Amino acid sequence: MLVKTRHIASLVEEVIERAAENYPADRAFLEAAFSGYLSAMAYAEIERNVEKILSERFGAINDEKVAHFISETYGKKQGRIQKSDIANLAKQFGENCKSQFNDSVEGRSATFYTNLLQCRHNLAHGEPENETLLTAKNGINAAEVLLTALKNSIQR
Repeated sequence: MLVKTRHIASLVEEVIERAAENYPADRAFLEAAFSGYLSAMAYAEIERNVEKILSERFGAINDEKVAHFISETYGKKQGRIQKSDIANLAKQFGENCKSQFNDSVEGRSATFYTNLLQCRHNLAHGEPENETLLTAKNGINAAEVLLTALKNSIQR
């Protein structure tokens, strides 16, 4: 689901490996900086995927005009992508959808996802702390778990 982010992550990993060969002392800084960059990319791609999942679901409504209205009203610019925000989007389809979503996301995935969002926050509002490339990679995997859980939870 996060195709672009995964592609960039593989390129970043190559860059860090090459740089570390010549400047091993810079590895920690590079990983922290690039993990922030990857988390920002993932954040944007997650937003687009949430919008796409909602729009596809709304498109399944038999009345084209109603589906378009709902998609334009609720499928765009959600802006918030914390796990609880995504769970609340699922809840708008019914309490059972929220329960299914939450049941589909293990605690470990939720933690990795939260770490990814925190990494992005640290980059945007301060500076990277102790993030590594693994923080971003685990977070990207977890984000895909959440997106799949959202998609599955709101299906008919």
